[in-house]
Amino acid sequence: MDSLYQFTLRHQGNLERNLARSPCLLGVQILLVDDSVENILLFNRVLKKEGANTDGAENGLVAIEKQKHQKYDVIIMDVRMPIMDGYEATRTIRLNGYLGPIIALTAHAVPGEKERCMAAGCSAFYSKPIDRQNLLRAILFSLGKF
Repeated sequence: MDSLYQFTLRHQGNLERNLARSPCLLGVQILLVDDSVENILLFNRVLKKEGANTDGAENGLVAIEKQKHQKYDVIIMDVRMPIMDGYEATRTIRLNGYLGPIIALTAHAVPGEKERCMAAGCSAFYSKPIDRQNLLRAILFSLGKF
C-alpha cells in the first residue's frame, strides 16, 4: 500500500503493447471520485472508450457507500473534495477491507502531497490536468497489466 509508482518502467514494451490494445481496460470496474461533474464526465469518456465500466461519486462519503455495495477493480480518488476528502475516504475504504488500487488525484501537487496520499492508503499518485496516456498507464500498472 505504500508504493509510489513512477512511469519510467523496465517493462515498457509490455505496457506499450497493452496500451495499444483497443480497448485496453475491457471489463475493468472503476470508481471515479471527484467533486467536479466535468472531471467525472471526462474520465468516463476516456475510460469507457477503453472498455472500462465506470461509476461516479461526488465526494468521499458517497464513494464509501458505493464501494460497500459494488466491487471495483480500481478507485480513482480526488483528494480535495467537500463533505469528505479523499484522504479520509481512502482510510475508511481501506479499513472496510478494500485491497485494490486507489489512485490519488490532485490539482494541487504541492510538496508532501504524494507522501500524504500514500500515508492515507493510496497506491499511486496522479496530478491533474488529465493526460490520457499517463492515466491509462497508471491504471494498467496498478492492475499489474504491464
